[in-house]
Amino acid sequence: MARALFMQGAGNTQEALLGPLLASSSMGDLGDLLTAGQIVAQSNVDLATHVSNVKAELAFKTADLNELRSQQVQLMAQLTTERASKAQAIARQQAVLGDLERTKTEIVGLIAKLHKQLRAEALAVVGTAFQGPGHVAYGAWAGLFLRAVSAPECRSNLITLVAWQYSEFTQAGWNPLADTLAMLGSTEFNSVGVQNYVSLDQGLQATRYTLVNGAGLGYGAILSELGACADPMSTARAINASMWCRGCAGGAYVVNDIPKVEANYDLYAQL
Repeated sequence: MARALFMQGAGNTQEALLGPLLASSSMGDLGDLLTAGQIVAQSNVDLATHVSNVKAELAFKTADLNELRSQQVQLMAQLTTERASKAQAIARQQAVLGDLERTKTEIVGLIAKLHKQLRAEALAVVGTAFQGPGHVAYGAWAGLFLRAVSAPECRSNLITLVAWQYSEFTQAGWNPLADTLAMLGSTEFNSVGVQNYVSLDQGLQATRYTLVNGAGLGYGAILSELGACADPMSTARAINASMWCRGCAGGAYVVNDIPKVEANYDLYAQL
């Protein structure tokens, strides 16, 4: 009896125990029921502790991530001013980028450990630690953006846009692709000009405007691939070849993240 009640889970404990409790005919049955309740309660405490520990580690990794971003910006400035030691600055930047990528992978790994145990609302909390307060989940934003540019919401396009957002890995408000187009009321997120937008809709419209009006920067090819619901890697190559972030991630911008997202789309889409 205790095992059966345990398998029903915490949400049904009260309901599961009340009926049998009223119908119990002996102290033995009653003791068994109380033991079952204690086991379920302890399992909930253990899970909550585990989730709390992982969230704390996630917050620590996110702090590391922000520090690495800051170092990256400083090193980019050094590349333009320290011509004599350009090679050294490039080497330091590559080291920071390597640390940044490892930190991202560790964060996703932490979330993956709890993916099946966390409910949607708990994943949303993790997503806030991941992206900052001004955001919706990667998958939700992907669907909204595809509608904004009148592209099909096929799985290939969703994978591509989730991978693109993950590649940017920004905490800019309502701006998961790190657009630099200034809009009414928007503010600068960093020294490169990436914007914090005032709302989800403003961020979507800014990104749409940038891509639609950037044919000369290679953005037309991106929209064409999305319109044709092309293979995720094909669209990623178009993004990589454009001026959106040319040369980023050692030349592997977006294309390097397509296989990860494709293999575990449901997890990445909820972040």
